[in-house]
Amino acid sequence: MPKSKKFYVYFLRRPDKEDPFEPGMGQPFYIGKGSNGRVDQHRVEAKSLLHSSGRKLYKVSIIHFLWKQCLDFEESIEFENLTEQEAHEIESEAILAYGRRDLKTGILANLTNGGEGCSGRPCSDETKMRISQAQAGEKSIHWGKTLSEEHRRKVGEAGRGRFVPQEQRDRKSQTLMGHLVSDETRGRMSKANKGRKPWNTGKHLPEELRKRISDKLKGRKLSEAVCKQMSEVRKGIPRPYLIGKTHSEETKQKMREAQTKRRLQEKEAKS
Repeated sequence: MPKSKKFYVYFLRRPDKEDPFEPGMGQPFYIGKGSNGRVDQHRVEAKSLLHSSGRKLYKVSIIHFLWKQCLDFEESIEFENLTEQEAHEIESEAILAYGRRDLKTGILANLTNGGEGCSGRPCSDETKMRISQAQAGEKSIHWGKTLSEEHRRKVGEAGRGRFVPQEQRDRKSQTLMGHLVSDETRGRMSKANKGRKPWNTGKHLPEELRKRISDKLKGRKLSEAVCKQMSEVRKGIPRPYLIGKTHSEETKQKMREAQTKRRLQEKEAKS
């Protein structure tokens, strides 16, 4: 029986920074693998924790920071129609290439190297019974605990509106496309950010790590089917966060050289 190809690998991208490997693209801050609506769960999680106190995951903190700056992150599905094993392998390679912030090897908020998980694993009735017995009665973490009325109200408010119909999402997306921030809002954002140092000020990836990332990406070869699939997915997708953005002359030169090299390779491949 052939393996089901229903999985995908996605990047969460931030518009205020540039991808170190793909100029013009938002910088990824989290890479994951999933199926169905997994990619949408990060937005739901961030909304549910928006008004909660206490320490949050770095991934959620980035999303909240962007929202405070009147910006939004992008859920970008980079590879799809994969088996779970293929998705695990691509996820692991991508995380290794960009590096993890908690290990001080890169920029991602991921807390693992990827490639793990047991989604879809069937459990026997005996296993289900053992799990149930292990969590029953006083062994349960919720044993003897009751939620206060205030807590119940907060849980209820956080859960309202989580599932938004796709049609409504599309309408909202169309409304926000090309939206420009007013001069008044820009002024307030500028005033709030004056004197504030970016989190990565003075932080540079070690040369050894940069070389390892570069070598890893240079050796990555995608099949023609996957390349065509990525191209089709990205065609016609507007990117509002690039409106009004200008590149430095150095960045423009790098982009020109990369495009020239790619055209020459394509020409050689055809001849």
